[in-house]
Amino acid sequence: MRPVGRVAELGTFGGGGHWAKESMNWFHQQVCRSGRWRRRLQRELLPWALKGVELGDDVLEIGPGPGATTDLLRGRTKQLTALEVDATAAAALQKRLKNLGVCVVHGDGAAMPFPDSSFSGVVSLTMLHHMPTTTLQDRLLAEARRVLRPGAVFAGFDGVGSFLFRLIHLGDTYTPVNPDTFARRLEVAGFTEVVVERSRQRFRFRATRPARSGTSYRAEPGAAPNGGPAAPLGNSGALEGPPSVS
Repeated sequence: MRPVGRVAELGTFGGGGHWAKESMNWFHQQVCRSGRWRRRLQRELLPWALKGVELGDDVLEIGPGPGATTDLLRGRTKQLTALEVDATAAAALQKRLKNLGVCVVHGDGAAMPFPDSSFSGVVSLTMLHHMPTTTLQDRLLAEARRVLRPGAVFAGFDGVGSFLFRLIHLGDTYTPVNPDTFARRLEVAGFTEVVVERSRQRFRFRATRPARSGTSYRAEPGAAPNGGPAAPLGNSGALEGPPSVS
């Protein structure tokens, strides 16, 4: 069993961990710590992203940052592990959540320090665009699949690239994810039952680690070209339409 309430240090981050130091500017950090953002996560975004998703009793959150999403996830699972690449953020989160049943681990999502098939669910909540390259993003997807138990789900949401999104990230790491191609990237990483749906400014996704090896993967169409909700991808059926988000 993973230790609870301990920051686990890594000697190296597989070539990706050093990017964390400048991944968020001061303004962006304040937004992510604000009460307004927390309320929006609680009332709109997290219920939207995880609607119909069964995460199980042992969940991994990748890239919690200041932990606004971590606070909300604690009530959804028996055991929660938060993997944070920034050492300062990981230490602060561990201190704040001490004795609350969260295992905080300092490590890189592109080279996770966990054994295969460790978790009943994995989530990535508006953090993929903080990785400096699509190559590192793809490594994270492959790692998410590896640490999931067979049949378990990887789910989350992220922002759609735009001029406003770029302004918020001036001076920090910003690599927006294209929702039109993200389903195929998840399939290449080894996931099946892939669903990607978008609203005007955000998209949500879910994908399953196959329960058995040797499962074949089939590419499906991406999001609707007019910017509306995407057609359902894979075999899991459509999610309900997203809320109006700005």
